[in-house]
Amino acid sequence: MAKETKDENGAKSYKEALAAGVWVLIILAVLTVGEYIVATIAPPWGMLLLVVAVWKTYYVVKTYMHIGRLFQADEEAH
Repeated sequence: MAKETKDENGAKSYKEALAAGVWVLIILAVLTVGEYIVATIAPPWGMLLLVVAVWKTYYVVKTYMHIGRLFQADEEAH
């Protein structure tokens, strides 16, 4: 992955965050099409579909819901 540059507040730049979001959107679209094809052609492969769904959930939560921010140290000086 590309090195993340951060501003003086420690946040990723808007441009990098947008690019990451677009890449995740593309990956999710490809995986969704793949899931559809697998479900149509080989319904007994349900476990594979479950694994892909969990993987997609991880990326949605990580990228779009910003859960990682909850676990960052709060470095504000009062």
